[in-house]
Amino acid sequence: MDVKKSTLALAVGSALCLANNAWAAAPVGAVELEQITVTGEKINRTLEQTQSSVVVITDKQLREKEDHNLVDVFARTPGVYNQSGNENWGIRGVPVSGFEDQGPATLNGAVSVFVDGAVQPNRALTLSPMQLWDTEQVEVFLGPQSTTQGRNSLAGAVVIQTRNPTFDPSFSAQTNMGNYGERGAAVAGGGALVDNKVAGRIAVDYQQGDGYIDNTTLHDDANPTRTANARGKLLILPSDDLDILLTYAHGESRKGDNTVMRENGKVRYYKMTSNTKAYDKLEQDTVSAKLDYRLDDYWSLTSLTANTSRTTTPAWTSTSRPMPTRWCCASRTATCSARSCA
Repeated sequence: MDVKKSTLALAVGSALCLANNAWAAAPVGAVELEQITVTGEKINRTLEQTQSSVVVITDKQLREKEDHNLVDVFARTPGVYNQSGNENWGIRGVPVSGFEDQGPATLNGAVSVFVDGAVQPNRALTLSPMQLWDTEQVEVFLGPQSTTQGRNSLAGAVVIQTRNPTFDPSFSAQTNMGNYGERGAAVAGGGALVDNKVAGRIAVDYQQGDGYIDNTTLHDDANPTRTANARGKLLILPSDDLDILLTYAHGESRKGDNTVMRENGKVRYYKMTSNTKAYDKLEQDTVSAKLDYRLDDYWSLTSLTANTSRTTTPAWTSTSRPMPTRWCCASRTATCSARSCA
């Protein structure tokens, strides 16, 4: 009996050893995660090295989640709230327009939004959802960012980076349709203009919708939306050490009246009886120049200068005359060690 037990124990032990050797010999495929670089601060760092509270949405995530505008991104970002049409949104309970003594402000912003390094006017952020066509990455910084982004970033900042030109030819297009007359189309493409010296890229997007409020007096839509955006980029490489990126963007937005009316003591949310058509309009032009000069293998010099102008026509102006154009300029120069940024 003892001999049988010893033989059985030896057989079981041998089987376990063989199984362990087989598992050890089996190749284990290492999963290599894509490195995410945060570009919204003074120095580019990887996500794990960034101390700021930031949510990064890459172009891959934008495609997988089918995010078309900032509203879609905010809906999935913790600590960010927004309302329909992006008319009001904020970070950690603070509205994008900031606070005054009597409530939300309209001029002193608390959240700054940058597109390709150019700050966006407050009205451009709330008039209509900002489209993300041909966007490479979106970074949402939660909490005060005044040290790196300026005084209008008390609650946070949003940094959007669109696709830069490459020397490889590329082209993409899309169309979309939805309820309430939503429809639109977009195209983007680019490539080399001069081999290894100059590359360009162009992106165009148009969206429109009828809205969900009817004007029963005019028998027409009360709050239709129309947005059109065009952007052109030029990458110039004069030498191996100098990169010059020039960007020009033009945008137009128009939004109808979404007033809530009361009739006979009853609120009419989706009907209005105005005898005139009222629209909020915005036209915006942005130019920027970014220069990257590599001093050596460890140090580089970066300069970014941007200029944004806008013309707005509020729906409540009796003469419907454009508001004065406002100019916003920003210049930033920084040096960075390649070792500290890796």
